[in-house]
Amino acid sequence: MRLMGLGPAAGREDVRRAYRRLALRYHPDRHGGNESSRRRFIEVVNAYRTLMKALRAVEDGRALGTCDQCGQFTEVRRSIDGRPRCRRCLLWHRSRFLPLPGLETVRCLGATATLAAAGGLLVAAWTTGRPEAAAGACAAGATSLVLLAWTSLRVGYCLSRGEQARLNRRKQANAGRRGAPVSAI
Repeated sequence: MRLMGLGPAAGREDVRRAYRRLALRYHPDRHGGNESSRRRFIEVVNAYRTLMKALRAVEDGRALGTCDQCGQFTEVRRSIDGRPRCRRCLLWHRSRFLPLPGLETVRCLGATATLAAAGGLLVAAWTTGRPEAAAGACAAGATSLVLLAWTSLRVGYCLSRGEQARLNRRKQANAGRRGAPVSAI
């Protein structure tokens, strides 16, 4: 609002008029490619977009605020940890881990199915009193744990090289504090 010279009660038309005035004033074509006017023009365009998004969100009754992760003022939602996050940061967080490669997804589903079978066998052992069902439940539960461990070890390879490097640095820092050897992913 300050950049565009507007007061707190400015409406949609006020924002449009201020944008047109400043865009004509700082447009790079009018200043022969001057770097400072180009930077100022970009600031004006970003301010206009932010204000228009904010006005639409207020009209629709959506929450506005500053994203806790990227610091951008935009429409925010509460993330799982309760912090305000913009849509881009919420989706980016998910995209680091999803979608998993097909084989890893099958392993996760296999572990889930094996765990469900263990639960069914446990219920059968409880209701019928048959020791074979209890032994089957234990075997299915152990198999499920092995599948989950194997999958969690393999998911590390789904991370980008930058994520792997950050994870390795964190492991080295933690190991240095404890004096334990560090194994790479």
